[in-house]
Amino acid sequence: MARQKFGERLPFVDIVTTEFPPYVRGGAGIHVYELTQQLATRTKVAVTLLDRSMPTAKESIPLDRMGIAPQRLSGIEAERLEPAATGWVTHTHSLTAHIAAKRSDRSYVSSVHSLEIDRPWRASRHKGAFERAVADEAEAISKASDVVCVSGAMADSVTQHCGPVRCHVIPPGYDMNTLYHDSKLDALPDVPIDWHQPFILATGRISRQKGYRYLFAAMRHLEKPTTFVLRAGSPESDVDLANFEEMLANAPERHTIIWLRAGLGRRGMRQLYSRAALHISPAIYEPFGLANVEALLCGTPVAATDVGGTAEALSGTPAVLLPDPRDNDEKLARQIAEVIDRIPGDEWLLDAVRSETTRSVLSRASWDRVLPRLMEVYRSSLNRAE
Repeated sequence: MARQKFGERLPFVDIVTTEFPPYVRGGAGIHVYELTQQLATRTKVAVTLLDRSMPTAKESIPLDRMGIAPQRLSGIEAERLEPAATGWVTHTHSLTAHIAAKRSDRSYVSSVHSLEIDRPWRASRHKGAFERAVADEAEAISKASDVVCVSGAMADSVTQHCGPVRCHVIPPGYDMNTLYHDSKLDALPDVPIDWHQPFILATGRISRQKGYRYLFAAMRHLEKPTTFVLRAGSPESDVDLANFEEMLANAPERHTIIWLRAGLGRRGMRQLYSRAALHISPAIYEPFGLANVEALLCGTPVAATDVGGTAEALSGTPAVLLPDPRDNDEKLARQIAEVIDRIPGDEWLLDAVRSETTRSVLSRASWDRVLPRLMEVYRSSLNRAE
């Protein structure tokens, strides 16, 4: 009997992840959540949630529950997946998920949002476990039928460290209908911000990767009292949290710093982005940088370090690219201070950010463009596996 091909039919998709509501800590988890929403309107979707290294519900970004109850696996169950049913493609979204799929008999597609080997500062913290994680991740990715990379920079790193793979550069999708300038505050009723004062916004997990130390260093170069809002939660480690709290305690008293630890939800973040005078990202490692794109779509100027896939994600937009932090720490701190002094109140830049041209440029990664490309990867992977 001839094998059935899936060229016309949409494959069923099992998303394997360590982040799904109510356990979402960052951009990769938000992507998985929104991808699942999009897929559910087109085909049958299941979610396998691996109960390993998940954030607590208190730390999690609040997202609306969808009508998909994930299958939760913990302990030894989370280390190996059962064989997939006919017509299903497995799509993994984290180091743990890649490894679990590799240990099973499944054919799988791996989305690579980051690589452990590109975060060498973790080595001293995790000792020999870091080297094992790097090796296991590289092997699992190399065994995937297809690898989806969030940027060209990520694809280059995968090729360098994981060997020859069937690689596709497909950025994280986003729903442009939910990302726009929103001057309302109804989703932020208890946020302790004086909305009449301009503020600088920085977002992201409390980790060395996000480069908060460069922002705190820049504060010393700013003579004018400035308000900063830091939407920073889900610390990567106790050490990262202690370092962040120490920088906060030692920040110049002339500045007002508001630390928002809890997640705000998608509407809350849209309104926070929309109210900011500038969104700044001083990251030392950023494979894509979805928060920068979201801020632009909400009509807020962006300044971000030119690392990883940031320049690719922001190409063709009025975003300001800052130098790689690893080149010169003090120079970067001074440039961040100069940008914070200059950009708020720049009407020309604000008009450019909020123009239809910028939205049109950023529509290249809207879901209606990204999802068909991803579905083709699923079809191709399933056809080769059948």
